[in-house]
Parts: sequence; C-alpha cells; structure tokens
Amino acid sequence: MVFEVYSQGRTAAATRTILGTAMLLAGTVVLAAAMSHHRSTHVLGQRVSPPGWGWSFQPPQRFKPGPIGTDSAADGVRRYLGLGAGGIPVRLMVWHIEDHESDGAEAVARTLLNEFRLLRGVRSTEELTRRSHHPLGSAQGVQLLNTRIAAVVRAVEFHAGVVCAITMDVSGDSIDPKSLRIFEEVCRSVRFDTGA
Repeated sequence: MVFEVYSQGRTAAATRTILGTAMLLAGTVVLAAAMSHHRSTHVLGQRVSPPGWGWSFQPPQRFKPGPIGTDSAADGVRRYLGLGAGGIPVRLMVWHIEDHESDGAEAVARTLLNEFRLLRGVRSTEELTRRSHHPLGSAQGVQLLNTRIAAVVRAVEFHAGVVCAITMDVSGDSIDPKSLRIFEEVCRSVRFDTGA
C-alpha cells in the first residue's frame, strides 16, 4: 500500500500553481475581449440612424457612402462602396422597406437577390442559393447567399409590413472572407428603437 503525506510545502506549491493558472486564464480572457472590441471598432464607422427608420446601424469604416439614386425607394436605401480582397469593388446596401403587401422578410430577401441576378444578366440561380438564419441586431433574420452572383442578403421583419435588410455584392466571382466578416459586423451592429 502506498501512502502519500501532504506537507505545508506541497500545499503552497499547489496553491501557487492554481493561482498562476487562474491569473493566466484571466489575462487571456481580458486580452481576447480587448482584441474583439478593437476589431469591431476598427471595422465599423459612426452609427447611422436615418430619420423615420426606427433603427440604426454602423457602416464599414473604410467604405464610402454611395450615390442615393433616383428610384422611388431612395429614401429607404443607404449605399456604401468599398474594396474587398485584391481590390475588387464591394457594395453594401442597407434597406428600410415599407411594404404592407409583402409576405415578410424572406420574400423581400428573395426579391432583392433577384435584382442582383437581373443586374448580372444571369438566368436562374435558385439552385445556388443557400438559406440560413443569422442575427440582424437582436433579431433572428433570414439570410440568402448566392455564390453564382456573389451576393448575400439578410433581412428581418421589424414591424408588420416593415422589413430591414442588409445586402452585399461584389464585382468578382465570389465574396471574399474579409468582406463576409464586414457584412457580419454590420448586421450585428443593428439596433432597433423599441420606442418606435
């Protein structure tokens, strides 16, 4: 039979080991939090709260505001232009769509994705569209990602008949991972005004 004797010296060493491990873990958590905060603030610019929308967002810091356009929905769209990997042009659009006749967020997302398809002159892309759920601010939104036309749409119904959507498309063949991270950060930056 083996007996182990615990002495004062051994308890102090164990205590130092536990304290050292706890301090290392705490330092790692603080460093990770600081890096996460730095990454978010570095990627996103000033918060934008368009009048009458009832929600706000932060566009990418290095993207420039694009033209407003002449379409009837111009007041409900904010455009931002930037560069993705390899200098490929990237367009991010933030939509506030009031359509009490629509069938909800997914129907609006499909319509927006269809607009990108028409602009590219592509016939059918339905089989290349991946549907999933991801957050848009504090709400769970529907996301449609189409690899053939290099476009992604995320939308959520804010109020009955009011849909918030964020879209990104690139001039290249696919959306690069850096651009997708920026898209994700912008989607997560959405804040809904609960008093609206």
